[in-house]
Amino acid sequence: MLVLCILIIWRFQSLMGMVIVAALLAYLLNPLIAFIDGKTHVPRWGAVVIVYLALALLVIAGSSALGVAGFQQGLNLIDQAPTLIESATRLISEFVARTEPLAIGPFQIAPTSIPWETISQQILGLIEPTLSQGAVAASRLATLTVRTVINTVFIFFVSIYLALDLPNMSSYLLRMVEQPGYREDVKRLLDELKLVWSAYLRGQIVLGLVIFSMVWVGLTLLGVQNSLALGLMSGLLEFIPSVGPVVSAIIAMIVAFFQPENYLHLTPWVYALAVLGGDDPHPAN
Repeated sequence: MLVLCILIIWRFQSLMGMVIVAALLAYLLNPLIAFIDGKTHVPRWGAVVIVYLALALLVIAGSSALGVAGFQQGLNLIDQAPTLIESATRLISEFVARTEPLAIGPFQIAPTSIPWETISQQILGLIEPTLSQGAVAASRLATLTVRTVINTVFIFFVSIYLALDLPNMSSYLLRMVEQPGYREDVKRLLDELKLVWSAYLRGQIVLGLVIFSMVWVGLTLLGVQNSLALGLMSGLLEFIPSVGPVVSAIIAMIVAFFQPENYLHLTPWVYALAVLGGDDPHPAN
């Protein structure tokens, strides 16, 4: 039976992963659903519809805002591409024409002794296959996008079903534990686990709102474009421990770097570093 269960999990690992994500989402949203169900006259199925509809609208709004921001930054990048290429070409030309050796710590490098032609040929050899696979990469990206949307919808509806039936899960587990002494232990563990997760969810919601407000206000004061979308993204990514704040800070840096101008009149790199400091309200992380 154990080997059979392992084989089933391995065969349907992608489906099992989506079901687990749906179960975690339903469990995280259950305190909010229970609050609406207990404090209002709305039945549980109505509370589930309200919470998941609000979540769907929040995800769609956040994705749309980030998509618009990414599209605008992409246009800015295309507009700035000639200037960036010209600046990079000028820097490379000045470095290649440099006759004095360049000192890096105890080492000295003579630019004239570097085989630039060989290096350029190797770089072109790496870039050309990538460009030739552009159509294939675009097709794979479109397929991945459609698959992600379908998986998200599947997780969403499975989570709704689990959220509707979640109050009965405890009774299912208690009926499975009929040995003397174990039933009370399982009941106590379930109650304590419910309290812990409810407190965790409340704390994460408060922290997400605080991070959203601070990042929004901070980036607005720094003059960063699409600060509202970046603040919303930072608040949502705060639910992902450790990785979320890093990802939001990197995205804010990229947006600031490719911003056409800023009222502080800073260079792109300096402005991006200034935004990195303003986007991280908790530098201890």
